[in-house]
Amino acid sequence: TRGQKESIMPRTTFLLTEINVLRAYFRILFLPMGQNIDHDHPLAKTLMDLKTFFSLLGLLSIFAAAICRFKKNRLLSFCVLLFFLMLSVELLIPQSDVIMEHRLYLPMAAFAVFLTASLAGFFEKNIKIAFFILSAAALVFSGLVYQRNFVWKNELTLWNDAVMKSPNKARPYNN
Repeated sequence: TRGQKESIMPRTTFLLTEINVLRAYFRILFLPMGQNIDHDHPLAKTLMDLKTFFSLLGLLSIFAAAICRFKKNRLLSFCVLLFFLMLSVELLIPQSDVIMEHRLYLPMAAFAVFLTASLAGFFEKNIKIAFFILSAAALVFSGLVYQRNFVWKNELTLWNDAVMKSPNKARPYNN
């Protein structure tokens, strides 16, 4: 349209790609390995791509479960819906960078409350087990953060890591 900046990519391509990006975000939340300052994420062209199709099914299942379980467990449902709401602003505006880990910072709060409440509910009878699991997870994630600090030590180590993980992108080489 007139007066608007031309889009980075077709809106359909961006939205289909974001379906896969959401799956990648969940992977990063549950298993924060392979992190990268500049991901080289493939673009999705059609919903018939199996990864995109199954990613959409998974996301719709999570969303539907949150809606269906709202009366039984409002906190968990609220956390899921809040997570998607916090990401929606970034996901609906086409951008050249389809995946950026910093977009998870705010939604991660909803994820943390969801995870904690889920464990507390699952181990309601024996809260010590939930405490042990959360403590073990905190120790493991703290170790991963410590290791990641070596990558963020300086610009050279950060961008060398990006070059190794995204060898087909120009920006890591440029930086």
